[in-house]
Order: sequence, then C-alpha cells, then structure tokens
Amino acid sequence: MSDLDTTAYQPIPAKGVGAERFDEPALFYLTHQAVIDEWYSLRKAVTGALNDWLETTVREAISEVAQRHSLIIGGANGPRGQAHVVAYPDSMPVIASRPAVGIGLGWSRDGVNPISNPPFACVRRIGRAAGKAGAAALLEHGGRDFRSRESCRGRDNDPWPLYSNIPARPQWWTDLDAYLDAIVRGVERYIDGLTGALAAAVAAAQSAAPGPGDDSDEGEDEV
Repeated sequence: MSDLDTTAYQPIPAKGVGAERFDEPALFYLTHQAVIDEWYSLRKAVTGALNDWLETTVREAISEVAQRHSLIIGGANGPRGQAHVVAYPDSMPVIASRPAVGIGLGWSRDGVNPISNPPFACVRRIGRAAGKAGAAALLEHGGRDFRSRESCRGRDNDPWPLYSNIPARPQWWTDLDAYLDAIVRGVERYIDGLTGALAAAVAAAQSAAPGPGDDSDEGEDEV
C-alpha cells in the first residue's frame, strides 16, 4: 500500500451561503490554484521548444529532401496562426516573402501538440491570385488523384488543398529521431508524388502573379 498522504491534496471545502455551488473540481482548483497555474504556464515553454525544433532540426531534414528534388526551401506564416516550412522550385513566384504554392510541413505556432494537434504534411498556397491559380493547376495535373490515392484531407479552395496529419506516439520526446523520421517520410511522400503537378503550378502561378511593384504584404491570414 502506498505511503503517499493523499489528505494533503484534498480540497478545502467552501463555507457560507451558496457554498453548494462550488463542486469538488472547483474547490480542488481553488485550493491548489498557485501550483496549478505555475504548472500550466510550462505549456508555453514546451510550445517554444517544439517550435524551435520544427523550425531548425526538422527544417534542415526537409531541406535535404528538397535538394534531392532540385527544390529550394522557405518559411511561410499564415493563415490563422500557422507556420510552414515549404519546398518549391526557384521559378515559383514569391509574393510578400511567401511562395505562391509550396509542399512541406505546417503546424500551429501557438497550439502545436504532436498528439492532439499535430504537424501536417501539406500543399500550401497563398491567398493571392497566383496562389489560387497555382493550386488549381496542381490539383488538375495530378493533385486530386494524389489526394484520393493517399487518403489526404483538404478541399480545392482551402489554403491547404491537400494535407495529412503526422501525429506522434505517446512520450514522443523520448525518441525524437523516430518522430523526425516520421515527419520527413510524410513530407517526402508529398514531394515524391507531386513534383510533376508542382511544375504545372509554377506555370499557372507565373501567369497570375502581380507585376513588379505590386507585391505588397497581404498579411498572414489570407485565404
């Protein structure tokens, strides 16, 4: 039998008029509020560490895959608080520091959780005409077939017309090499299967790209 003194964790009861409104979970939180709040704040530290890992270690690994396909690598924020590392041909139009269409990895910068809200392999397009035209061409030239064949998520008009979550196993941080391998394989599957479609996206995006001096930042929440 455990020697742990569970009485130290018992909530202090409420007293007075209306005390019955405070149930046991509420009383437990009030009793241990300082400790609970301190532990909860550690979520920010975990999120920061995971963002750093994705933006450095994972980006470097995806970059090696991109180089094998003669693609370059870049970052792209948005929409809705998402971050991305994407691969794209050097001929792809880049508008407001974001490629019109790219293939890579996306994740929620503020709420990433490798189990409940995992990073995802994706095709990511910007909300300007070049991005929409490029994504439409990619879908027409094999993207829809890839989505059906590989059971990808996404809809034609979404910022991510194709995406697949890459969830981690419990206690993923104890084997980062295994999770890195899963992420890279997930992204590489997209790059391998969509290289030809990406070439079609380049031509369409170039036709719809703005002229010189008309590439002002549209904000990261474009759709």
